[in-house]
Amino acid sequence: KQTYITMKKTMASAPGKLVQFGEHAVVYSYPAIVCAIDKRISAIVQDGAQKGDIFETGAISDQRFVRGAVKIFKHQFKVNTHVIVQTSSQFSAKVGFGSSSAVVVATLFALAKHFNKPISKNKLFNLAYEVVLSIQKYGSGIDVAAAIWGGVICFQKNTSVQTLSSTI
Repeated sequence: KQTYITMKKTMASAPGKLVQFGEHAVVYSYPAIVCAIDKRISAIVQDGAQKGDIFETGAISDQRFVRGAVKIFKHQFKVNTHVIVQTSSQFSAKVGFGSSSAVVVATLFALAKHFNKPISKNKLFNLAYEVVLSIQKYGSGIDVAAAIWGGVICFQKNTSVQTLSSTI
């Protein structure tokens, strides 16, 4: 008789983005139009079987964003379980499609699903934006908003997200 141990895996993904209007102005709290693209970054989360978290980030060479997402999630939701996070991307992290924000959103959402922690889009935005700011030190949040709401949105820093079309 053989015994198999299967570990639950939870996957989430988030799209990259293209800013249509107001890319520079949005940093100064003016509205901008952004659309999600049909290329995504995925994060798979599973319980870790050893001490410490494990990060397998593939094409995403800068692990700070995934590590930051795990850290803030564990702190916010009082989770002490070690995790394994694997990421993959349908687009290059070097082309300005918002890969840093997309990987943070995908990781946070996968963690929330994995640990059965309900999370609203606004809460997800606040946590993801906090991670991005902690690493980049500035930004409007437009990349994070596009990764969460998808579709075409009008975004204004510290003010609102208005959906202009359905999500991708």
